[in-house]
Amino acid sequence: MAVAKNRPAPKAKSNTKRPPASRARSPKRKADATGNIRKAKWILCILGILAIAFALCFDIRQVNANAMMPTLGKGDWVLCLAIPLASPTPRPGSVYFIPRKETDSGPNFLRLLAGPGEHVEFEDDRVSIAGNWLPRRSLTSDAIARKPDAPLIWRETLSNGASHRIMLPGQSLLGSLHGNIQLGVGDYFFAGDNRTASLDSRHTGALAREKFTGRAFFVLWSARGDGLIGSWLKPLD
Repeated sequence: MAVAKNRPAPKAKSNTKRPPASRARSPKRKADATGNIRKAKWILCILGILAIAFALCFDIRQVNANAMMPTLGKGDWVLCLAIPLASPTPRPGSVYFIPRKETDSGPNFLRLLAGPGEHVEFEDDRVSIAGNWLPRRSLTSDAIARKPDAPLIWRETLSNGASHRIMLPGQSLLGSLHGNIQLGVGDYFFAGDNRTASLDSRHTGALAREKFTGRAFFVLWSARGDGLIGSWLKPLD
């Protein structure tokens, strides 16, 4: 006769059901998702503020002529800083953007040389401010062989200490000129660095403050490919 084996009694089933592991972690996941959404909103908000600030403070313009050679060349893309941020008073030696309509002639970037109340005299490529001809020194080495018609490069210095390079082509493109201007209140005298090939205040007279809207800050892209990284990023003279 077979003897019945003692079997362990079955465990009592609990009425309390454990939620699946995924459900148990859902509150934490929801909290993480909410935190990520908030971070994304803050990032978008900050980017929006930066975009608005950039649009209000900066502008990007393309150079329309070679009047500012060797500093700026035709086709360069320049980052401009709004005048109120650049300086309360336009500073001689800086390069400014001059908006041009389709009917206007002349370069849209020129260098400011003199401001209100100053007397300016000019003779061809030379400029005198308050009776003093702007000093310059040659940057063209005589030891290097160059073509006879190659332009000469000089460094010109203003009375406030600001200096810049100017280029003198072998032949004047705009003819000989001489004259003088007494700048009134709100008048500014501009000239191109490509001094004998620039249409500027020597030809068209002084410019009022509202005629130029921003100071050239940096060359974003150079059409001549002489940036710090290929054609990109070129500091101004």
